[in-house]
Order: sequence, then C-alpha cells, then structure tokens
Amino acid sequence: MSQSPSKLSLFGNLVRNKGNALSRPFLEKMSAGTNRLLVIESRGFGINAYVIERSGNAIILIEFVHNKIASCDDSLADICEQLTAAECAIPKKALLVSGSVTAALISLPIDSDKTLSDKQMLELVRWEMEPLFNEFIAYWTIGGLLIAKDYLTESQRKQLLIDLGEQKEKLAGRGGRAPARFGELAIRAAYITKEQLDECLRIHEETQLLDPTIDCSWSDNAIATDQQGGLWLCAAMNAQIRQQWVDAFSHNKIFLSGIYSQHHSAVSQLPISENEQLLIIFNVGLVTGIVVKNKRVTVTKQYRCSDHALTSDEIITLLTEHLNVQLQTDITDEPSAIYYSGYHPQISHLITEMTPQLNATWICLDGVLAKDEQALIVGDAAIAGAANHYFNQYSLQQQSRLIGTPLPPAWYKNTSVQGGLICLSIFAFIAANEAHYYYTEQRVFLEIQQNEIAVEVIDKINDALNSKNVRYTRLTKQKQQFEEKLVILSVRQQGLNSVLLKRQEFIANLLPLISRSINDQLILEMVEEGNWYHFSLSGWASEQLAIDDFNQQLTSELEPWRMQLTNSSSQESTSDFGVDGYQFMMTLEPVE
Repeated sequence: MSQSPSKLSLFGNLVRNKGNALSRPFLEKMSAGTNRLLVIESRGFGINAYVIERSGNAIILIEFVHNKIASCDDSLADICEQLTAAECAIPKKALLVSGSVTAALISLPIDSDKTLSDKQMLELVRWEMEPLFNEFIAYWTIGGLLIAKDYLTESQRKQLLIDLGEQKEKLAGRGGRAPARFGELAIRAAYITKEQLDECLRIHEETQLLDPTIDCSWSDNAIATDQQGGLWLCAAMNAQIRQQWVDAFSHNKIFLSGIYSQHHSAVSQLPISENEQLLIIFNVGLVTGIVVKNKRVTVTKQYRCSDHALTSDEIITLLTEHLNVQLQTDITDEPSAIYYSGYHPQISHLITEMTPQLNATWICLDGVLAKDEQALIVGDAAIAGAANHYFNQYSLQQQSRLIGTPLPPAWYKNTSVQGGLICLSIFAFIAANEAHYYYTEQRVFLEIQQNEIAVEVIDKINDALNSKNVRYTRLTKQKQQFEEKLVILSVRQQGLNSVLLKRQEFIANLLPLISRSINDQLILEMVEEGNWYHFSLSGWASEQLAIDDFNQQLTSELEPWRMQLTNSSSQESTSDFGVDGYQFMMTLEPVE
C-alpha cells in the first residue's frame, strides 16, 4: 500500500509576530541574545539567511533574506546590509548549513574505550574521509553547475546529453564530455547565455584549483563497536572554503558557532522514536539516505547525480539494495515511513513516480515559512535541524558539527597577558632586590649609630680615667677597632648605594630593549640573572624564524650597551596550549 506525500511543518510551530512598526527595532534589540541566531544556508552559489529566535520549545522566524552572490565575504556582507535595511538586529552568533559539507559513518580501528589525541584522531578521520569527500562533494560538471545556478533545467540538460551522443563523448579525449563543448551546445540551443557559461566555467576552474585539504569532525563516541573497532559519525569540508567562511563571519563581527552539512542536518527534525527511521535528502547533485535509531545514525548512503539527471529508478535502487525498503511486489510488512527533505526541483515528480512501486508512506519534513502573511518562503528541514541540534545540544552521534570560529585562548594563555606577567615578575624581582638593599642599608646605619654611641661612652670614660689606667688602654684599643669598623661600614654603605643606582639604571634600560625585540610569534617565558650582568633568557616560538628575528633584533639593540647574546639554542616543542613550535634558550652577557 502507498499513500500520497504528506507534509510536516519545517519548524514544527513557527510564529511570526509583525508587531507595531515603531516598536519593532526596540523589541528586537531587547530580545537579541543567547536565544537569537543567524542561520546561513549556503548551496554554493548564493545564500539564504534566517534570523530565528527560540521561545520555549518554539522557534520563531524573525526575518528572511537571500542573495545569489558566490563570494562568501561579499554574500554575507550583503545579507548584513539587507537585515540592517529591514531594521532587524543582527545576531552575534550564527550557524552555517553548507552543501560543501558531507557526513558519513566510517569504520575506525578504535572504540569508545580507547582515546587518541585530537591530532591523531584528525589524521585518522581525514584519511578515511578524503576519498568519500572527493567522490560525493568535490566533483561538479558544467551541467551540474548550470542547474545549481538555475540557468538550466534537468529536462534541458537531458536533451543536450541526447544531442551530444556517444560519438561526441569520445571526442572529448578524456573518456567523458568536454565541458566547453556541452556549454557551446547549450548556447546554440538558446538555453543559456555566453555570460552564464563563462561564469560557470570560472567557478569550475576555481573549484579544480582549490587546495584538496579537508577539515574534519567526529562524534564524541563510537556509535557501534566490535573487535575491529567502531563506527564513527564524521563530517568533512574543504579547509580552504571553511576558512573563507570563518573569515567572512569574522569580518562582519559574527561568531560562527558551528558548520552543519546540508545533506545531513535534517536528521534532528525526525520525531523521537525507538524504531528505525529512514530519511532521504534530495539535493541538486547528491541524494543521501540516512537510517536513525535511538537518536543515533546507524546507516548512511550517498548517491552522486551532479553529472546527470536523477531518475526514480536510481533512488529505488538506493532504497531497496542499501536501505532495506520493500517493493510493492514484495510486501510482507506494514508500509514503512520514509521521511524526505531537500531542494531538488524534481522532488514531487520523483516521489510521484516511486509511490506506486514502494511499500512506503512518504512524509515531507520541509515546510513553508510565511513572510508578512503574503509572500511565501520555501524552507528546508536542514535549517530547522541545525537550529534544534544547536539549541538543544543534541548528541554528536546524531550530527557531526564542524568547528566554526575558533574560541579565543584562555586569558592566562594570551601572549599579552603572559608578557605582562613576565614583566610583573621582573619588576617583583627588582623590588625584592631593592628591599633587600634597603634593609641592609638601614641595618648598617643602625650599627653606625650604635658605634657612635659607644664612641661617646668611651670618650667620657677616657676623660675620667688616668692615661696609665689599664682600662683606659683597653678602651682606647676598642675605640680604634670601632673607628676602623665605622670606616669599613661607611665604605660598604657607599658601595651599596653605588651598586643600587647602577643596577636600577641598567635594568631600566635593559627591559625596554628586550620588550621591543619580542615579535608576535614568540613568547618570552623567563629572564633570570645568574651572575652580575649575566642573564639567561628562555621562551617558546611558533617557528624558528621568529627566534632568529628576536635574536637579530636584540643583538642590534644591545650593541651600544656592550652586551652580547651567546649560547643560543632551540629545539622542537609543544606549547602549553597544544601548538607545535620551538623552545629556545640564550645567554645575555657583557662583551669582554
């Protein structure tokens, strides 16, 4: 048995209060905060922007704007301008739902009981995800680009492929179609313009020139384990494209809280159930099948269709051979429910063709957002899924989220704070030395006073005693000893005063020299005085060039002071915050 497709709301219960036009900016500013979010949906050739707000269990759509600008920076800047013009407060945090992200279940030779460092885990996941990413995401044909840009329809591409024929495919010289030849035929058929073809050729070339390095994320625990290891839900995105988006959000002073896959994030819109649930995502260029059980993704299967027109037979093959969906001729159980989502232009047509052939009920997760109660905005369950996963902190075994804007380092790891602490330590050391010298000076002064009192007493005694008195002779000698000691203490006091003044002057001139030589890639951890005017410097730098630059700059600064750097050495080391670099040590001493 089969039924016609039914629909579920995109956000479940979406509310849009227009309100009074005069009070709207004030209310939006008051409500903007942790519950308000900017969700950017990027399909690669323009973006849709949703300003949403969580109110209890409901998600309210505040504003929707879009554009078709390909550049990340320019596109996001235009979105901010549109929101400002609409008097909508721009949230400080955002999510990116991107078609450039793929998610998959991969088998790794580790389980939840074993732990690896993030660096080791990244290399392991990247090794497994690179072939999947290149197969399903990184490849775009000219025909696929023209359709994604809405310059060409599926039926027009199909007709062009028929016209090209097998003979013209061989003329391409690579065993496939020559992109320029396909485009020229489309221009002659008046399907597209030369400007549209040139734009897609430029995008195709830029895509081919991208650095193939990918950034990856993975679930916090294995979804299933066996003797060989475990299944982990992972996501991957081109590192260069991710960095472009991170920079674009930073330029607009928006914190990117996470990056979700447009081919996977609708999972969080499935109703809660202990039974297996099947979700099919129809997007231009890629069809994704996902099986969820107990809020965990247990099966993922993807089918790329960016180089040809998607047919219902291909989807049926995906469902029956890989996702255990029954055909009508093999009915043994009650009809299964198949949830679906996506933005493929032929979704309704494909489902209509498949309905008589499958023992399943199709349920749409996508909804329609009302804007001003007149214009309709076609929504996508991927947006709601990403928002719900973020707001409700759902498990990473349901969705694997890529990191957006990196969190700032802890305050005590900030280089400026560390530099301040080092300077404070040096000042404290100087203050302690000065306190010691001051205490010594006061003690000497007190001894001098005591000696002077003793001398006065002796003088009085001398006046009373006879010159031949034995006691007088003894006291005279004692007086001489006190006078000699007084001279020694006076000389010592003068020496201490001289040394203190010289050291204060030297330290006051040395610290600025060292401070001016420190660059942004280097952290000076310790300045320690071993002997007089002999200092040991140690620290950490992100690269050897930063150490050499610090050495050269400090050497130049020290020349007028007849000081030099010796015994400079460095070795590879990892900083306290996990960054690879170099630990260095050097000695500062006078030139002999």
